[in-house]
Amino acid sequence: MCDGIGKDHLHLNNNPPQKRKIVYLGICVLCIFASLPFIWHIEVFLRSHTMLMRTVNALVALYLGTVYVLIIRYIGLSVRNFLVLTGFISLYAVIIITSDGFDKKMHLIEYGLLTYLLFDTLRSRFTVFSVYMLTLLFASLIGVLDEILQYFAPGRSFDLGDIISNITASVIMLVLVTLVEWLRAGRRTDVNSLDGY
Repeated sequence: MCDGIGKDHLHLNNNPPQKRKIVYLGICVLCIFASLPFIWHIEVFLRSHTMLMRTVNALVALYLGTVYVLIIRYIGLSVRNFLVLTGFISLYAVIIITSDGFDKKMHLIEYGLLTYLLFDTLRSRFTVFSVYMLTLLFASLIGVLDEILQYFAPGRSFDLGDIISNITASVIMLVLVTLVEWLRAGRRTDVNSLDGY
């Protein structure tokens, strides 16, 4: 026990929302690894039917549109929030759309979502700085493991560019999380003010 925190705080038994966050995180990681054997076949199918770019654009629009709506619901709609968030989400969209290849685009989406889920799961257990560092570390390790497993999957290969895409997605999502909290607070936040969320 540390600093008067009770034993119950250290266990998930009394914290159903924390259990739910861990389940969502587990599902996300499972989907990343479960897609390894067949994602290449999906890409080949979509490319052969000239549907690859339409599918990618639809996924990007769905992902970023959902993120945008959820954030606006969380922080509230104001001119400032609208302008700042629209600018950042537009930048994120440009980064995804201009990245090379189908797999890089998918990594920027997958690992953005993974990073948020990691951050959300860890933030109630660690200091703010530790949460950021641990989130980046775990997302990077999962990305490296993903690439190592791809080396052994048929039609796939280890690609350092994918690892860079994973880390880029993690950094973008961590900046977005910080930006959202800054907008929600209505003022510039310092590191200590992020402890409560």
